[in-house]
Amino acid sequence: PASNIALEPFPVYFQGGEFNCFPDAFYPEWDSPVVRSGDPDEGNRYDANFSDMGSYGGPRADVLDRDADGYENIYDCNDEPGGGGVHPDAPEVCDGFDNDCDGQIDEGFDTNWYPDGDGDGYGDENEVQPLFDCSPPADHVLNRDDCDDTDDTVSPGSAELCDGLDNDCDDVADGGLPFLALYQDRDGDNYGAGAQVNGCLAQDENAGAGSYYLLNGDGTLTLRVGGYVENDDDCNDFEPNVSPGAPDTCDDLDNDCDGIVDNGEDGDRWVPDADEDGFGSNDDELAVYSCSSPGPTYVLAPATDNQLDCDDTLEAVNPGAEEVCDQVDNDCDGQTDKDAADAPVLFEDLDGDKLGNPARVSTDCVPPQGYTATQGTDCDDGDPNILECPEACGCQSTPSGGSLGLFGSALAMAIVGLRRRRA
Repeated sequence: PASNIALEPFPVYFQGGEFNCFPDAFYPEWDSPVVRSGDPDEGNRYDANFSDMGSYGGPRADVLDRDADGYENIYDCNDEPGGGGVHPDAPEVCDGFDNDCDGQIDEGFDTNWYPDGDGDGYGDENEVQPLFDCSPPADHVLNRDDCDDTDDTVSPGSAELCDGLDNDCDDVADGGLPFLALYQDRDGDNYGAGAQVNGCLAQDENAGAGSYYLLNGDGTLTLRVGGYVENDDDCNDFEPNVSPGAPDTCDDLDNDCDGIVDNGEDGDRWVPDADEDGFGSNDDELAVYSCSSPGPTYVLAPATDNQLDCDDTLEAVNPGAEEVCDQVDNDCDGQTDKDAADAPVLFEDLDGDKLGNPARVSTDCVPPQGYTATQGTDCDDGDPNILECPEACGCQSTPSGGSLGLFGSALAMAIVGLRRRRA
């Protein structure tokens, strides 16, 4: 009967405005008894108490708009009463709902916030429960890319430092840094030796000067505070006073690493004596310093250089040799044939009478003109006719030039005697 159409629930109005009653605008709810009677799953019922309006309750009986927002329930993701602000054309707002029915909640709003404990702009990668908020909470960011949220030098935007940490979060500690060739310095003299290891100069402010991070075989790094240097120049890494920069001392060690023991300036100065005359060469570049004799052809250098050999190739030439007439500086005094032991004793003879003036003596190897080997007491060396005369004649010796008189004669006689004794 027509009255059955009024059974609960009342038909839903779909078209037109309020009080605009078009007959085709009224359809019963899908769960209305009058619709259920036509449910094919229940079979074809003939019941006088229910109207059979078809399998789905008549035309568009399955299309509803419970919240009266103008969007049918087959399109509306929230068609419940009071859900009028949710439909496909609604603007998305930050309220925890899918306002525009696109399957996403609060899209366009940054809502997941992750803690940034070290304040470097990167959130903790280990945080799995972000804060849901349309406004940024304090100390939170929109990413969780920080591999260590307790250290502000570690983040994807940080530069890699030599500090044993993965500063740039690439999963490699100190990755990409230029590693140095390092060597152990056991004696602490800043010179290393032994096997090479790789590492980098520590940039950790707490590490201290001269610290390195050493690369281990498994890719990890170990901090070494001292004990490693960037050279392998030490010839004895167990002696702190042995290194290329140390002075050589008389301690039976090669202190300066030159391959020779005790040859430093702390030892005696030795000079070569090639002619073995007991006097060493005056060539300073040939001198060596040693705590003991470098060999049989070396002698200790004298206290003064004027006692060094001026010609180490001639045995007869040295500061202790006797000067002779050979056009060589035998005694190394800088003068050749000066006061030679074998030089002839000559007397000045200006008048050519072959009688020499005893006050004018020459000991040159090459005698000058106007000298004679005949010793005499010429009374007048300016007149060849006045010869030597005995004292009974009363003649006085008057040597020419700068004669020294009787004193000069005595001096000349002494020189002659000396030369003969030396000969």
